[in-house]
Amino acid sequence: MITAIICAHNESPRISPVLSALTSCSLISETIVVNDGSNDNLEKVVKAFPRIKYLKNEVNQGKGYCMELASKNTSADILLFCDADLTGLTPEIFKKVIDPVASGLCDMFIGIYYTPFHAFFDRFLSSLTRKHLLLCSLPTEL
Repeated sequence: MITAIICAHNESPRISPVLSALTSCSLISETIVVNDGSNDNLEKVVKAFPRIKYLKNEVNQGKGYCMELASKNTSADILLFCDADLTGLTPEIFKKVIDPVASGLCDMFIGIYYTPFHAFFDRFLSSLTRKHLLLCSLPTEL
């Protein structure tokens, strides 16, 4: 079972496209949104997606607290933490993020925008350690 977790504070103008992509991804069996004390209409936006589990903090507790709260409210084997304000996401992108973990290729996937700096940093660290780093990343063209 794979659960997507979004911790959100005042993200109502930005969260819908992310929720649409998550709920359209066949690999994700559950999506949890934690409203971290928002004072916008986040609850209304999230509840427009009927399959999403909605949790709410009455006051802002911070992202780490929300991540732990959501983690304790699922029995999933794999957790996908996702920001509420990401743009350009599709179910296919989520599949590319999930597949390396679900297939056992790696234990954790950290998605970043891969820039020339990251390529330099990877080569630099590899030269120091004599080991190639497994850096799973999303190319900027996705």
